[in-house]
Amino acid sequence: NYKNGKSIVVKMLHFNRDFDHQSYSYHQTDAMAMERLSSSQFVLDSYGFCGQTVFVEWAPISARDILKNVSTGSYQRLKLARDLAQGLDHIHSIDYDSGKDATLAHN
Repeated sequence: NYKNGKSIVVKMLHFNRDFDHQSYSYHQTDAMAMERLSSSQFVLDSYGFCGQTVFVEWAPISARDILKNVSTGSYQRLKLARDLAQGLDHIHSIDYDSGKDATLAHN
């Protein structure tokens, strides 16, 4: 547990992967975006970044796992879709409130 009582996880580059400039830049951009989006309740908090390693808030389950679960009801799916859309809106409006001039690209 971190200082505030939240569980965190360390995400690291696999040892069998190359450490190159492109992957470093990708992880650096990801970490900077997560830091800037820490006020969003729809984006995981990031607590630190170094090279190919990042400390992030623990998420007990992924949206994909929830959607693949056949027992997930329609209301839960709709709520999840709304929450994911709000997270995406926060990502798109990282620099501008309207989101029409987004400076962050994602895939």
